[in-house]
Amino acid sequence: MSRRRRPQNGAQRSGPVLERTSNAMERMSAERRTERNGVCEDDMDLTSKQRAQLRGLANSIDTILIVGKDGIGDNLVKQANDALEARELIKGRVLENSLMSAREAAEELAPLTRSEIVQVIGTKFVLYRPSHKKDKKDKIVLVADKKKA
Repeated sequence: MSRRRRPQNGAQRSGPVLERTSNAMERMSAERRTERNGVCEDDMDLTSKQRAQLRGLANSIDTILIVGKDGIGDNLVKQANDALEARELIKGRVLENSLMSAREAAEELAPLTRSEIVQVIGTKFVLYRPSHKKDKKDKIVLVADKKKA
C-alpha cells in the first residue's frame, strides 16, 4: 500500500493566498494601533506575569456574561462594556447551544470592548480592561514590567 506524501514547507499554498493572509494581518495590526485616550492600544498588551496575576484574581469572580445561541449582539457588547468599566475583570461563558466556541467569542468581543483576553478554558473566558474612573478605590494594580535597558 503506497502512502501519498504531503508537500513540505507550505508548498500546497500558492503565493497569492499567502499574500492575502499577510495583508489581512497587517490591516488587523493597523486597526489595533488606533489611539485611545492618548495611549496606543498595542501598549496594553499584557505580559505573562500580568496575565498570571489576572488569572489568579479571576478564580474568585462569578460568571456575569453569557453568550447564547444569538451570538454577540449590541446588548451583549453594552453589558460587557458596563461590566468592564465597573469591575475591570469579567468572566464570560458560552452556552452549549451557541454556534461559536469560547475562543471565538472572546476574540470577537475583545476588540468590540477594547479589552484584552486573559484566559480561555473550556466554555469560559476572562477579559480585562483598565477602568478610566479616577475615583475608583479598588483598581487592579498590575505587576510592573521589568524591561531591560
